Amino acid sequence: MAKPHITRFEESIGRYGEAIIKLRWLVIAASIGILAVSLWSMKTFLGFTTDYRVFFGEDNPQLVAFDNLENTYTKVDTVMFLLEPDDGDVFTRETLSAIEFLTEGGWSLPYSTRVDSITNFQHTVADGDDLVVAEMAEDWDNISDTELVTIRQVVLNEPLLLNRVVSSDKLAGAGKVAAVVVTFTFPKDDILEVPKAVEAARELERQLLEKHGHLKTYMTGPTMLNNAFSEAAQADLKTLTPLMYLVVILVMWLLLRSWAGVFTTLSIVTLSATVALGIIAALGIKLTPPTASTPTIITTLAVADSIHLLVSMIVGMREGKTKREAIIYSLQLNMMPVFLTSVTTALGFLSMNFADSPPLQELGNISAIGVMAAFFFSVTLLPAMMSMLPIKVRTEPDWVAKLMGNLGGWVASKYKPVLLVSAAICGALIWCMQYNVADDRFAEYFDERVRFRTDTQFLQDNISGIYAAAWDIDTGEDWGIAEPEYLQLLERFEAFWLEQPETIHVDSIVPMMKRVNRSMNGDDPDAYAIPASRALAVDNLFLYEMGLPFGLDLTNQINLDKSGSRFTVTFSNISSSETRRLEALGRGWLETHAPEMAGEGTGPAVMFSHIAKRNIESMYFGTTFALVGISLLLILALRNLGLGMLSLIPNLVPLGIGFGVWALWDGQIIFTMAAVSGMTLGIIVDDTIHFLSKYLRARRVLGYDAVQAVRYTFETVGSAIVVTTMILIAGFTIMGTSPFAPNSSMAQVTAFAIAGAMLADFFLLPTLLIWFANRRSKKGDVDLASE
Repeated sequence: MAKPHITRFEESIGRYGEAIIKLRWLVIAASIGILAVSLWSMKTFLGFTTDYRVFFGEDNPQLVAFDNLENTYTKVDTVMFLLEPDDGDVFTRETLSAIEFLTEGGWSLPYSTRVDSITNFQHTVADGDDLVVAEMAEDWDNISDTELVTIRQVVLNEPLLLNRVVSSDKLAGAGKVAAVVVTFTFPKDDILEVPKAVEAARELERQLLEKHGHLKTYMTGPTMLNNAFSEAAQADLKTLTPLMYLVVILVMWLLLRSWAGVFTTLSIVTLSATVALGIIAALGIKLTPPTASTPTIITTLAVADSIHLLVSMIVGMREGKTKREAIIYSLQLNMMPVFLTSVTTALGFLSMNFADSPPLQELGNISAIGVMAAFFFSVTLLPAMMSMLPIKVRTEPDWVAKLMGNLGGWVASKYKPVLLVSAAICGALIWCMQYNVADDRFAEYFDERVRFRTDTQFLQDNISGIYAAAWDIDTGEDWGIAEPEYLQLLERFEAFWLEQPETIHVDSIVPMMKRVNRSMNGDDPDAYAIPASRALAVDNLFLYEMGLPFGLDLTNQINLDKSGSRFTVTFSNISSSETRRLEALGRGWLETHAPEMAGEGTGPAVMFSHIAKRNIESMYFGTTFALVGISLLLILALRNLGLGMLSLIPNLVPLGIGFGVWALWDGQIIFTMAAVSGMTLGIIVDDTIHFLSKYLRARRVLGYDAVQAVRYTFETVGSAIVVTTMILIAGFTIMGTSPFAPNSSMAQVTAFAIAGAMLADFFLLPTLLIWFANRRSKKGDVDLASE
């Protein structure tokens, strides 16, 4: 009796199922071998990268400009120690002694090449015809009251120090907060270089607090940012992945009530994630904060294949089939839709290769590997294990199956009002998408649980900022920086920036040249000016450099042939769009006043300000690639152009719902969210494929009309869609709790879209199927499902 309902494809899958069950011990042994090799690869080769530059491709123009700047001048890999005395005054013996202790200790940190602070600032004074370059005190523990007054006066009137290593009235107040800046040069031959330097810096901070309990300390800077990226990645792996496993166990037990099913599914998701990580480890790809979330993503997605196979097997056993027959029946029913969902999901993730940011490309590739590994193990290891493990099935359908049966009947009977209401709700949420804004602040990629975020916020509120743009202003001739016209240009450029309300600090060689000129003129205040001639400027600079101690030379500001200098502007807490605007403003000023020296401003803030925009633009092509590829696959698999085109509605609507809800929830689009469309499209199409495959089977094989087919589809696949959707939402919600915003924001939008996909497949798709079937029937046309 069952023969008429078995297609040739299902017959071949039946033979395949028989072979898997027969060779189950070989399948299990092979799976264990694959697991062992993958674990060895992970242990041997897997590592974390600690450089924020990995977020930018090698040909990224902002990265190229930044590398050129750092190859010309001292690198900006720094740790900034911030000191806040409890009496609110930096200029006391105890606090200055603490700054000196930290300054001396900074030189001993691994890879440190420079330390800047109040206590080692090289002050210039006239001594007859000589220029004296030295620290302002020799014994900081025993300085006199007179010296304290002098030091305060010098520091608070020195442009090179204000809003750089000491606070001014512009923010916290003059002399309330001090900083010690340690510059590192990392050879980049050991992935633990940054963690070692940061751990040594933290140990130095602990020693400081033991000696000077009156201080509060904070640590920030590019090196701390690098380390925060690495720590965020490792923290997600340690916390979110185990939590995801716990959720999978609980949800599957509550909905399946089968320990055998839970154990088998956990085996498959573990294998899938391990194989993916083992492969990328062997390829030499290091984990980054975005890619550290791939075990959670793979675990979440791998569950879906197992759920569909297990639910169908349980339904088959409930109908009276033996376990062996039920396993084969499940494979026959699900092999094609599970394969299609795996391929389309992988295709969606592969579309992330169009993103401009390499970690997003790697996230897509690792997840695609994991998804296809999950398919492989779901149709090999799962039937092999389930054929061996004991399983009890209740004769009565569970509450989810009953709920789906009732829901299917209600949707089919009320399809017109359900279609109108669901279309209106979807339309309203999609309309909200327009209120999203592509903008971010890279220091806010971490939430308040991460110390880098709170310490950086303290920096921005009290002394300086982490958002800056730097220019290499080069004359093209040796000693061109000594030309008065060049220095006057820098002076005008500095005045221009100080007029901008966002500017906190401007760092150029002009204040230093003016100060040396004053000292060379008997410390006459009127001589605080640009040298009158090139020869005089050359002499002044030569004498000043001769007096500088080792490690405090001018290579951080002046290039080797003295043809150009670095000009840096530090801004307040500005967004990426504001950063782009200000960089363009500075570039425009140079193009107007010195076109031969004009160029792009660069720096981490500028680089991150462009990455979101570039990712969004590049992912237009990625999403189009995924959409076209998935649509063609669906049309070919369903063998129906009409249904293939109709499937675009429940596949695209959830994206609009996800971003529409996000607009109401948050509304800020950061750089990783550019890849959500392609990635999510591949995931949400899964429910549509399973729904349409069961609907077509009911129409073509069982001979049901549209209403009966919708009810049948809800009864056969509704439970699996609910279970997989709940697990997917739970998985991405867990990922959404990450303290790293690029991961959490991406996950939250994906969770919203997945919830929207279930609503679209339960209310929009079935009502559209019935509406089209009835409409074509009235016109006498052939039904879509019969074409």
